[in-house]
Amino acid sequence: MSKDKKKVIQLAYGEMAPYALKSLLKEFSVTAIVTPPGETVRFGRTHKLPVELIAEENNIPVVQTNNYADIRELMKENKPDALVICSYNKILPFEILTLTKCINVHHGDLPRWRGRANLNWAIITGRKKGGVTIHEAVPDLDAGNIYSQHIIPISNAETITTLYEKVNNFVEKELGKTVIEVLQG
Repeated sequence: MSKDKKKVIQLAYGEMAPYALKSLLKEFSVTAIVTPPGETVRFGRTHKLPVELIAEENNIPVVQTNNYADIRELMKENKPDALVICSYNKILPFEILTLTKCINVHHGDLPRWRGRANLNWAIITGRKKGGVTIHEAVPDLDAGNIYSQHIIPISNAETITTLYEKVNNFVEKELGKTVIEVLQG
């Protein structure tokens, strides 16, 4: 771990997680990745997630837990400068959100499109744009201050795969830089 780089922990397992980790690794010492235990991921899993494979390649500990006490203890042990949440499957309680700067990456253009599956619903309902928002994680779902946002036009030929590709490219390019800017005030 580089002494001059700030430390982050990433909570993630979804489609965006490996892109977020690649971005964070450019700017930070990532001290741990938290993913849900295999039995809690939809339909279970018998393989490692892409984000876990990248973590292993970079000697980053992977902690598989949904237990808030475990996450809180990991935060206290690592003392990260930020906790970055990307497609994690739990809403964190206030006591964890107060341990460090907590930043969430949301598939949707906030403040209007809160909650889950925004990109899917954007396509289903024929919206002409979607987005990705990097914002402050607060106790209210998807309600914190917006740090960065990228609006993505949706063509008639768009699929969820092509839309996720656009979002993930933005996350890989911008997340690490945005987190640095947030930590610098």
